[in-house]
Order: sequence, then C-alpha cells, then structure tokens
Amino acid sequence: MTIRFVTMVVLFVLVFSSIGLTQAYAQKTLTIDLASDHVDITTGFNGANLILYGMKDRPGEIAVVIRGPEKKMTVRKKNRVLGLWMNTEHMDFDGVPAYYDYALSKKEGLSDAEEQVLFENGVGLATLIYEPRDAVPERDRIQSFQQALIRNKQLNHLFPMEAGSIEFLNDDFFRTTMYLPSNVPRGTYEIETFLFRQGQIIDRSATTMMVAPVGLNARVYDFATQKSFYYGLICIFIAVFAGWLINVIRNK
Repeated sequence: MTIRFVTMVVLFVLVFSSIGLTQAYAQKTLTIDLASDHVDITTGFNGANLILYGMKDRPGEIAVVIRGPEKKMTVRKKNRVLGLWMNTEHMDFDGVPAYYDYALSKKEGLSDAEEQVLFENGVGLATLIYEPRDAVPERDRIQSFQQALIRNKQLNHLFPMEAGSIEFLNDDFFRTTMYLPSNVPRGTYEIETFLFRQGQIIDRSATTMMVAPVGLNARVYDFATQKSFYYGLICIFIAVFAGWLINVIRNK
C-alpha cells in the first residue's frame, strides 16, 4: 500500500512538472542562440564576428544589444600651455561598457513610443550618456566630455556609429552579425534581445558570451595582470638587453 502510494505521488509530481514546463515554454515567444558563446583571443587575433540566431512566434520588431564589462573611463582634454599641448582637464565616468553595439530590424520610421521603450531598455546611441563621477556644475562642460567619450569609443570601434541590421530568413527566423574588433576588451559580455511592438516589449531573452585569451597569450595575460610588478621588471630587462645587443652589433 505504501509503495503504491509513493509511486502515485512521484508520477503526479512528474506529470505536473512536465505540464508546467510545457506551458512555460509555450509562453516563450522569443528564443535566441549564439553560433559560439566564446571568443578566443590568440596570438595574431584580428577580430571576430558574433553571430546570433533567433526565432519569434508573434508579430513585432527585433532589437539586439551587446554590452561588454563595465569599467571606469577617464576622458582627458588637452589645452595649449606655453606652446605645448598638454592634458589639463579630465573627467571620470563610472559604469561605461568596455564595448557596446546594437542592431534593429526596423531602423527607420520608429514611433515615439517605440523609441522611448528602446531607450528605457538601453538600446541606442542615446543611452550612452553617462554622468561624471564627481559633481560638475557646468552642464556644457559635462556634455563636451560626454561627447568626447562616445567619439573616442567610436574611433576605437568599441561603440557603433549607427544601428546594425537584422536579417529575417523567413517571417519568424532572424539573424544578426556584430563585429568584435581586435582590441575588444576581455570579460563577460551580455547580449539582450527584445521583441517589441507598438511601444511595448512583448518578450525578451538574454544570454552571455566570454571573451578571453587562450594558450600562451592567456598565460602571458594572467601573469601580467596577477604579477604586474614582476612583469614590468621583465619588460624593462628585455628592453635593456635589446638595447645592449643592438649596440654590440653596431660596434662590430
């Protein structure tokens, strides 16, 4: 009797769980997957493509955004002093993504409500405005440094100039490709995908990707970051030895 009762309870739990999972999956209207969830930084690395595939089962537009690890960024301004250009001003910004890019299935003709909901979810160049760490009363001065921050990131291909494109392979299956440059910072990257329509987020899906050095490059990177003092000494020794060797060769 006891064994039969336990068996019935176990079967009930399994059936109830499977029904719950099926319902949860059915309610999911947006699914995404990466062609690769890691980017290996090796010797001679010259960039990589991030390819994301997704599927939706309801009408709407798609937005994809990728953010690198957040860091403190310092923006410096040069002024002419005694005929020389020198760094005379700086401003620190916290929480700036080391890398940022985004793509839209609809890049033109967005309604005000759609632009607002994208802004609220961190999609678009307009969201890349960060307040300085220290209070600065002059608003014009803050804006000049904010613009310089974005401009410097764009020049280094770490911020986009405009939205990327999302290609629909059929009505529901889509794909987008984002380029990670050779100077892409190491760390964990967050990728968010949104399904939106008429100014509302219908569904969203998120995943992560790791960018990290591998092989000899990884060992050198770990040594340089974990034992920076000894790494600096080795670099100085190599530079001195190289200078001495060049001098010996020239004298011969």
